[in-house]
Amino acid sequence: MQTFCGGNGISSTGSKIEISYRIETFLRSGEIKNPIRKTKINRMVEPQVHLSLDTFKKKIAPQF
Repeated sequence: MQTFCGGNGISSTGSKIEISYRIETFLRSGEIKNPIRKTKINRMVEPQVHLSLDTFKKKIAPQF
């Protein structure tokens, strides 16, 4: 699969299923699909706070 992709200008990165899909698309239509890029999500991590019954009563209980 990698040899076929390289010889036809198709990206050979990704899983076998992704590469197979790009090859199939190429053979059916001549279109060269780019690999799908997976973006990483940067999440802000809140500092851990000491949890106690008072924390629950003040912050969580009113929302119940």
